[in-house]
Parts: sequence; C-alpha cells; structure tokens
Amino acid sequence: ILYDPKFTMKKTTLGLIGAGYLARKQHLPNIRRSSLIHLKTVCDLDLGAIEAARAVCPFDHSTQEIETILRDPEIEGVVIA
Repeated sequence: ILYDPKFTMKKTTLGLIGAGYLARKQHLPNIRRSSLIHLKTVCDLDLGAIEAARAVCPFDHSTQEIETILRDPEIEGVVIA
C-alpha cells in the first residue's frame, strides 16, 4: 500500500449511550486516542456518570434522552456501553 499525502480521512461523528464503568475504562479512552473520531453526544440517566465520562474524554453535548442521539443527523454511529 502506497501512502498518498493528498488522501485524508474524514472524522466519524459518534454518540455514546451509557457512560458507566465499561465506557469510562475502555470505550472512552479508545475514542480519545483516535484522531478519526469526534464524540458529539453522551447519553446516560446518571448525570454523575456523564460528568465522570467528561473527565475521561471530551464531548460536545450530554443528554438523558436516547432519542437525542438517534435523531441527530450528524451522528454517524453509536457506541452502546
């Protein structure tokens, strides 16, 4: 495979449903390390879990309503943790 400097990959915009232990210890650190992922929205019923997730990985919005993520046309994929 040859490298073409003109080729750039577009970031994928994701939402995360569930900000519990597994999300904070596995999914969010991996998302944070990737230069190809933009985490837009995190959803959890527990506001404390959302704030703990924010300390692990930055994101734009938070919600307690799953529909907010599912209806967002900018979100291209969803991680369910």
